[in-house]
This record gives sequence, structure tokens and C-alpha cells, in this order.
Amino acid sequence: MAVCDNYEWQMTLVRTKDSLEQKLRFKNIVIDKGELKGDVYDESGSTKLSALKGTCSATAEELVTVVTFDFSLPRNADRIGIFLAGYGFMPAGFPKAKFRGYFRAYTPDASTPVSNPESNQIVVVFDPGDTGTGSGMQT
Repeated sequence: MAVCDNYEWQMTLVRTKDSLEQKLRFKNIVIDKGELKGDVYDESGSTKLSALKGTCSATAEELVTVVTFDFSLPRNADRIGIFLAGYGFMPAGFPKAKFRGYFRAYTPDASTPVSNPESNQIVVVFDPGDTGTGSGMQT
């Protein structure tokens, strides 16, 4: 198994200013020529929140990969963009890749993946400019 294989991810975002956590699942992952596409779901994996795009790029270190994820989350009657960047790696003796990185919340623009309008009942409390860490593992 490699970081850029088409596996789902469980992710946890933690906001810097107050340690607020948001748990997500990245599903339906397809990586082709370094471009990543998929969907963002709630923690249970039952409600689709957004489309997902990003990149997965090898480095000179065989077991470390640079990974980005870009998506939006419903926020009251609006949405918030999330850009998550970091590295995926294969821990020794562990069969699945892990991810460590940082996120920044931003006001979405036309290039931001669209959130699911049917998921507006899920309120995410990130605001534009919020930053934090992101971690997770393949499932």
C-alpha cells in the first residue's frame, strides 16, 4: 500500500485557537497522474458534505509523499473553504498510510469544490482565516 493509492481517509482537523475538532471521512478517492478527486463525508460516512480535490506527489524519500486536499464545508446557510496540506507517510510496520499537515479556512471562490446543499444542517464553526492541524490515516 502506498500513500497515493486510491484508499479512503479518516481525518481530524483541530483549530489552533481553541482546539475545536472536526472529524471527516474522505471517500471515493481516485488519484490519476498526481491529481486527487473524491468526496468529503461527515464522521459517520453517511452524509456527503463536499466534493474533494487535491494533489498527491512523490518526494525523493520513497515513503513520504506531499498531499493537498481542497474542499468546502457547509456553514449555517453558507459554506467555508478548507485547504489542507501536508505529507503522507508509511510508518514502519504499519500497513496503512498516515497524514500530518496544516489547514487554513478561507472564503470560497469559483475554484473551491462545492458543498452539498442537502448537508446544511451540519454547522461547522470554522471561520475564514482559521488555521490548525490536520491528521489522519487511510482506512
